[in-house]
Amino acid sequence: MGSEHIHVVSKQDNTRHADAPPPFNDAAEWGIVPALGLARVTDTTLPSFPVGSRLWGIWPTSSHRVDLRLESVESPTSGLWAETSPHRSRLMAMYNRYQSINLAMTLLPPSGPSSADTSSIHPLGLPHLPWTNKDADLNGAVVVSLSAASKTGRSLAWKLTRNRDRAGGDPMALLQLTSSPQTLASLAESDDQTPSLTITPAAYTDPIDEAAPTRVVVLEFGSPASVLDGFMDALSASAIAPATVLQSKRLGKVQINTSGVRDRGKEAAGAAEYSRASDAAWERYYRENGLGDINLRRLPVSAARRKKENMELIW
Repeated sequence: MGSEHIHVVSKQDNTRHADAPPPFNDAAEWGIVPALGLARVTDTTLPSFPVGSRLWGIWPTSSHRVDLRLESVESPTSGLWAETSPHRSRLMAMYNRYQSINLAMTLLPPSGPSSADTSSIHPLGLPHLPWTNKDADLNGAVVVSLSAASKTGRSLAWKLTRNRDRAGGDPMALLQLTSSPQTLASLAESDDQTPSLTITPAAYTDPIDEAAPTRVVVLEFGSPASVLDGFMDALSASAIAPATVLQSKRLGKVQINTSGVRDRGKEAAGAAEYSRASDAAWERYYRENGLGDINLRRLPVSAARRKKENMELIW
């Protein structure tokens, strides 16, 4: 659980929580947003799931039991499962996907696989929406990451510098804007993997001074509403100021949907290969300190279950 859950909660009318049917209207027992995590199997009719085994996926924010109707994805030995209950059929796919987990593996969420040898995918993940190579081209661009200290923002920096197919060219620079630039990872200095782009961490209020790019691509990861407008003001006074500064409503905004993108990635690579590459990418990301100065710990399952303060630390 993390800032994205707080963001979702802040966008909802929390008073509607009381409209849910009992017992789900008890705010002391049920949260109003789901959370990624592990669950222990307490009863099963599937030989693949002995009692005591664990599943990784998205769960209600509660300590109650959850009934799942699972079917294997691709093969019975893939370790990947789809929830097929009729009442969950309208949920996005990522909310209905589960993975068998060996307890030796990390308790933290995996990153996505490399995009090498994969055709361009529209950020919404809808197969009928066009997304050309020109749309996806970052060659010579300055990539601006707003809320760069978020977990998603940190993973973007690592992907651009360490886990990117460079056949199509690299961006000129990555500008990481955040209220806490001192916490970001120093990806320019590690394991002789010098990135081919300039990385500049900066506070939201710092002046922008980059070489003139062919394109500016802004990725917004849940920063405060005023940040984009403030960035455009700073851009207009910088060395990379466009001839015409667009108002927010005229910007070429494109929304991203993680579930849809994951679906298209699995179609392209296969679900088992996608999962394998995700796990491998996450292990590299963790080993190379892509997280930067974030105090995340790999807690043993027994410790996470034993002490309330460990749950507070995870939050």
